[in-house]
Amino acid sequence: MIRRTSHRRVPAKARGGSGAPAIRVRRRPGPGREAGAAERRLWAALSRCTVNHRLVLAMILVERLTPREAAAALGIPVTHLERTYHRLVARLQQSLGATTTGDPQSDRPAGLLRLRRAS
Repeated sequence: MIRRTSHRRVPAKARGGSGAPAIRVRRRPGPGREAGAAERRLWAALSRCTVNHRLVLAMILVERLTPREAAAALGIPVTHLERTYHRLVARLQQSLGATTTGDPQSDRPAGLLRLRRAS
């Protein structure tokens, strides 16, 4: 269960859940104090994304869900999630000034992965 909170825990009774801890999500993500210039540019680009777009990125890149699993969790068609993900990655690459060489493998910035298909 994901709740948008300002670093506060919600009691299990108020959650109405099974007692599993709620995931805390910061309202305004940002770089830490020790972040370099590249990391600050990445956070700036991510802050321009909508909450739903950041959620798609988190489900695919952080939680490592397949597109089918992420789409089911969000209640949207798989094709919509895939299209959104690819457009979002392209927009992030453009805003971060990624250069292309024509080779799809080398053009992909580190950390931006291709969608995995469920086997």
